[in-house]
This record gives sequence, C-alpha cells and structure tokens, in this order.
Amino acid sequence: MPHASIYMAPTQFHHMLDSGAATLTGALIKETTSGRILAHVQETGLLQNMLSNVNIGSFSPLGMAQLGMDTYNTQQIKRLMSMTQTLTNLSIAGLGVGLVGVGISVAGTAMTLKRLEAVKSQVSSLEIKLAQKFVDLEWREYDRMFASAKNALEHGDVLALQKNSSPAQWIDLAKELGEVTNQAQIVTQRQIQEDSFHIDLFEKIVLMQLLCRSAAIHCLMKANEVSAALQRAKVINTEHRAFFDKIDPSSLINFQLRKSGINQSRSLHLDITRKTMALISNVRQQMNAAEGQALLLQNLAFRKVDGSEYLARLDAEKKEPLLMINMAA
Repeated sequence: MPHASIYMAPTQFHHMLDSGAATLTGALIKETTSGRILAHVQETGLLQNMLSNVNIGSFSPLGMAQLGMDTYNTQQIKRLMSMTQTLTNLSIAGLGVGLVGVGISVAGTAMTLKRLEAVKSQVSSLEIKLAQKFVDLEWREYDRMFASAKNALEHGDVLALQKNSSPAQWIDLAKELGEVTNQAQIVTQRQIQEDSFHIDLFEKIVLMQLLCRSAAIHCLMKANEVSAALQRAKVINTEHRAFFDKIDPSSLINFQLRKSGINQSRSLHLDITRKTMALISNVRQQMNAAEGQALLLQNLAFRKVDGSEYLARLDAEKKEPLLMINMAA
C-alpha cells in the first residue's frame, strides 16, 4: 500500500520556483544551488481528462485556450483555471508536453489510444502530400505499425475494464507494445539516413514510439512489476539517447534544403530551420523527461509502492491536476 505521505499537491513548491530556489527539469523539481532532487511531478486523473480535449497530435505547448470554455460548467471552469495557474507556476505550460503528458505519463490505455488516433489522423493527412512512389513503397509499413499499436492499446482498454485481468495479461501486453516501439525505432533510424526523410512524418512516428513506450510502462505498473518497468525504462532511455544525440540539426536542415531544390525561398529556408530545431529540441526534452521517469520508478521500487495502486491513486485524484512524489523523504 503506498504511503499517503509521499503524495503532495504541487503548491508546496510554488514559492521556491518563483524565487528561483528550485527549478523544473523535465518532470523533476530540483534545488537550484545543489541540484538535489526534491520531487517528481505526475499528472492526475483531472489533468488527463482535461488533456483529452486538447489538440495533442504533435509536440506543442499545452494550449489551454483550445479547450473550449463554453463546454464546461462553473465548477469545471474553476478547476481548469486552477490547473492552468498551477502549470504556469511550475513552468510546465511552455514545455513541449505533446502527447506524453507533463514530463512523463502513465496515462491509461484508453487515453493513450485517443492520443494515438490524433497522431494517426495527422499522418493520414500527410499521405496526399508525399510523392506517390514514396507512398507506395513505405505507406503500408507505417499503416501496419499504427494498426499494431492501435490493436495493442484497444486490448489494454478491454483489460482495464475487466475486473479479473491478471498480471500476466498486462505483462504480455507490455511485450506487444515493446515490439511496436522497437519497430518504430528501426523506421526512424532508417528514415534519418534515407532520401525518403520527411520531417512531419518523422515527428509522428517518434510520437507514436513515445506513446507505446509510455503505455508499456503503464502495463508493467498495472502488473505491479515496478522493477521491470524501471529496467525497461533504463534500456529504452539508453537506446533513444544513443540515437537522438547523434542527430546533427545542421546536417538535417541542409539535407532538407538540398531536397527542396536550388530555388528555395528565404521563407522556406526559415521554415525548415524552425521546424527542425523545434523537433530536435522537443525530442530531447522528452528524453530528459523519460530519464526522470526512470528516477521516479526507482523511487517507487525503493519504497516498495504497489504499481497498480499508485496508478489508481493518480486516476482517482479529481481536485488537483498534479501530484508530486517527495523524492527526499
């Protein structure tokens, strides 16, 4: 049973963040002078419900203005405003939270499925913009990859509704999602080296990869295999870091400019540069946040916190958008 004392509302650190005594790195709050980790931010059921209404099909800031205030009652608007203020105080609103939530996510498979559908719809819109030869050769592979991810997440949605779902079923699903993650990793590695590179498509595949990774961690937590989730997070972090750290933004920009022809306009040059630098920056932010996830899992394993109960505690929180685990206690 998780100890109630390890959970905190985020307001405790507002004054430290505002004064500069503490800083937010990924999903970690650190003491500025010493670098000591004070707490780990984790989204709750309230934030997940709100995020389900945000355009989450790409890396982007939270974009609370997109929520459509007219669809909420007075109490919901008060909570939304409170959440927005909390996120602003924590300096998270400007972070490229995109699809994987605030820093990291252990969102349920139903939420992850909805996020995947947002990515898939954007990929489908790209199809008509790509050369026919590229579509014929590559599209079926991408389609199969997204279909595999969708089937796995739909299976997870069913398991979550079953009262008698077993840890073994969640572990098997984590393996299935791991296979999709590995397949996406192979595709991204190949795309970055080939003439078929398309930055928008590359971004969506990376997002799908991060989604499946997040869902696999969620499944292992549901099975109360916190140590296994920690080991998986460490392995994937090492692989991702080795791949993304080798990407040179300048080379990527020059490659796209050569591909666009010799008559590219200044505006096209600026657009390619902007999109490439934003992609690399956001991916690296997510990698930093994922390393924070490993620290969180390590903390949970050390305290012998039940993974399934931890997820239930987050999902049941409907007043605070974020909770924290005190890393020092």
